[in-house]
Amino acid sequence: LFVMFFTAAAFIAVGTNQDKPGEIGIVVALAMLILGTFQWAIITSINVDGLMRSVDRVFKFIDLPSEEVLLGKSGGRGGSDFIINNPHMYDYWPNRGQLDVQDLTVKYTEAGRTVLNNISFSVEGGQSVGLLGRTGSGKSTLLSALLRLTATEGEMSIDGVSSSSIPLQMWRKAFGVVPQRVFILTGSFRMNLDPYGRYSDEELWRVAEEVGLRSVIEQFPDKLDFQLEDGGSVLSNGHKQLMCLARSILSKARILLLDEPSAYLDPITLQVLRKILKQSFSSCTVILSEHKMEPLLECQSFLVRL
Repeated sequence: LFVMFFTAAAFIAVGTNQDKPGEIGIVVALAMLILGTFQWAIITSINVDGLMRSVDRVFKFIDLPSEEVLLGKSGGRGGSDFIINNPHMYDYWPNRGQLDVQDLTVKYTEAGRTVLNNISFSVEGGQSVGLLGRTGSGKSTLLSALLRLTATEGEMSIDGVSSSSIPLQMWRKAFGVVPQRVFILTGSFRMNLDPYGRYSDEELWRVAEEVGLRSVIEQFPDKLDFQLEDGGSVLSNGHKQLMCLARSILSKARILLLDEPSAYLDPITLQVLRKILKQSFSSCTVILSEHKMEPLLECQSFLVRL
């Protein structure tokens, strides 16, 4: 359209003002200016459309009920009152990490398309499972659904306890998570490893040694008390993911979810991560999401998203 407009303007100018080259130049210059304005208007329209979609998402998040309201929500089949009212139950749950999912369905909006439709699977406690699928196939959505970060339909249970039968906070404590992009909180190494201040320095150093972070932390002044800022910009992506693994070890998570860890890791750090999974999470249930087969070769079973 721009080329046609410019060509037509040039032909008209040349045809009507052959003996006036100055006027021809002015017409061509004005045509180019108008074309630039058209381009700016179209680009602005596209940008505004994208921004309005973001604004719409923000308003949808604002309208979501607070998770504090959901913490005491109960339901499910039988025994929910016993489970919620018996705090001693959490002293031994979960103990195996067996995960059962039945007819799990996820939609981002009420009228939107179904992202996951009637997904069912069972993972034995201590088993490592590879979640394989192309980009956009719903792997990250499935991991989010397991954490109850999005509205779902269907049943999920850990060691026979339904997700609808216990507080949301307790359900999530069963999981350790290593996301694709790890966000480090502004604060010390100590605070990022142990946000609630439950562990001694000896325990923190032991876990840091276990995941290969001790030598990294010791390079900084103040060691564990060194203040991390700007999302942990002084750390590599690999070090940030090792921080997540250290947190999972400290919290004694029985199920570990990893969302495409190889996407931002160099081969050496990826080998370190695999070694940690073997040594420190050998008794845990591990669900490893990847879009390539190679990182999943050591998994015992597979879930495939096409």
